[in-house]
Amino acid sequence: GIIVAAQNERSQHKNREVAMSILNAKIDQIKREEEAKKIALERKEQIGTQSRVEKIRTYNFLQDRITDHRIKKSWHNIEKILDGDFGQIVKKMQKEQNK
Repeated sequence: GIIVAAQNERSQHKNREVAMSILNAKIDQIKREEEAKKIALERKEQIGTQSRVEKIRTYNFLQDRITDHRIKKSWHNIEKILDGDFGQIVKKMQKEQNK
């Protein structure tokens, strides 16, 4: 679906060579653009839009609560959890992942 025309030279063979080099350049450019789009789409899927809707976890120190929005579960005693006692969170995450 790509059309290339070259009429710079007097010889048909030279014009054909010029047209083929232009065609190769266009094909290469299309391949690069497709690859860039693919990479951009993968990156966007990994990063997301970073809106408030995509938040994973909320740490609310005033209410002494941690909320995981992916599994819609909250835990209290934030100090204990931040000190390393997050076994209950891990268990709940594994249970949800197995579902």
